[in-house]
Amino acid sequence: MKRGLYFRLAATGMSKNKKFYFPYIFTCFCMVMMYYIIQFLRISDDFRTMRGGESMHVIAVFSWILLYYTNSFLIRRRQKEFGLYHILGMGKRELVKILIWENLMTAVISIAGGLLGGILFSKLAELAAVRIVGNHLGYKMTIEPKAIYYTVSLFLAIFA
Repeated sequence: MKRGLYFRLAATGMSKNKKFYFPYIFTCFCMVMMYYIIQFLRISDDFRTMRGGESMHVIAVFSWILLYYTNSFLIRRRQKEFGLYHILGMGKRELVKILIWENLMTAVISIAGGLLGGILFSKLAELAAVRIVGNHLGYKMTIEPKAIYYTVSLFLAIFA
């Protein structure tokens, strides 16, 4: 087969089904962003002494369940397209290759975009949380490498 065929089929399938893929990618993006912000607040020096850091696993499980459900909904909506591929001579291996490419593209877009959004909104979340608690905080923008590592590793595991 021609080189890059599965990638092009995956990209075409995603673009033709953008009314289904946009909400899924947006959900993934928001989950990555939310998880990064919460990890950032948990690791932050100003919030290290506060309670609630031990509840991170709940958000991770919630992310996994939500993304799994939305992905299964997306796959069910595309059964006719997969049936057409099967009629055209593609077997299960070829369909799996297409789905792997779609999953990789979705993972890269949502993790990169979610981290960027999380980094941009993390200081705003930190300032809002400090305001609620009543402490004072400087306006220094920081990026937590540990939070990035935890977020990327969790969502790579979810997408795998």
